[in-house]
Amino acid sequence: MIALWGYEAKRRVALLFFFWTHVGAVILLLGFLTIGFGAGSFNYADIHASAIPHHLLALAAVAIIVGLGVKMAAFVVHMWLPHTYKAAPTPLNALSSGAMLGVGAYGFFRLIIMLIPGEYAHFALFLNLWGVGTMIYGGIMALVQDDIKKFFAYSSISQMGYILFGIGSASALGLSGSEMLFVSHSIGKVILFMMVGAIILQVGTRSITKMGGLASKMPITATCAMIGVLTIVGIPPTSGFMAEWTMFNGALQTAIQEGSTIRMISFGLGLVATVITMAYSLWMIKRVFLGKLPVHLENTKEANWYVTGPMMMLAGFTVVIGIDP
Repeated sequence: MIALWGYEAKRRVALLFFFWTHVGAVILLLGFLTIGFGAGSFNYADIHASAIPHHLLALAAVAIIVGLGVKMAAFVVHMWLPHTYKAAPTPLNALSSGAMLGVGAYGFFRLIIMLIPGEYAHFALFLNLWGVGTMIYGGIMALVQDDIKKFFAYSSISQMGYILFGIGSASALGLSGSEMLFVSHSIGKVILFMMVGAIILQVGTRSITKMGGLASKMPITATCAMIGVLTIVGIPPTSGFMAEWTMFNGALQTAIQEGSTIRMISFGLGLVATVITMAYSLWMIKRVFLGKLPVHLENTKEANWYVTGPMMMLAGFTVVIGIDP
């Protein structure tokens, strides 16, 4: 889809995406093979009942973690995502960020936590710290972007860091919050990529510096975008608040129970990352929708109902989930 209907260096980016996806998949497959041959079966029940040597399980866990990290675009193995989001058609951005990116999180639950829980206990702190690094890196990079698609690409990297942070919390609350954050992020980010699509259709540019004051011309898009931002930041009554509240509660609970200074520092840095998320999100709203309307945008109109309708439905959905999670 990128190679056929993308933008700019679309074929080169499509090849880059293909390469990175399959590098992660091959590493993931090696992890599966290590477990399968060690247990003599690929069945979950047989793997749980088998006595696989610890060094093989550790190697398999590392391979699975790296493979899923590529899928989630976690820090260090994230390089494919900004280029892919910039070159991809906007509907594909919404699909990729809303559904495909979080498949890596689903993989962590099924392939690490449920399949090899002993190794999860060993790697949980690493996942927690990796999540914090991804949160902060993605947030800081989002602050310096002018292309609105790359802005949301780095925002998605940061949000995957939140989910990874919750997965590494090693608590029922943290894991529950992480699961809910996957759903909440999907809703919020699809709203925002629909907003990007509406703006590109109506304004004809992706440069944030060339926008401003669009709330007066596109009030429905601006309102939905604000609800999407509140979802990503985690402000009530959106679904993002309950997800982050539960996740951070679980992370703090584990830090206190273990008496871990590192986990306590990680928790504090996670809160700092939340402030960064608020900063880049509200800064984007200010630059795109508020302030003086540029002369070249005076004839801008609201997008049609095919564009605004789905945005409004999802905006309502995130509030419903936020009130009754």
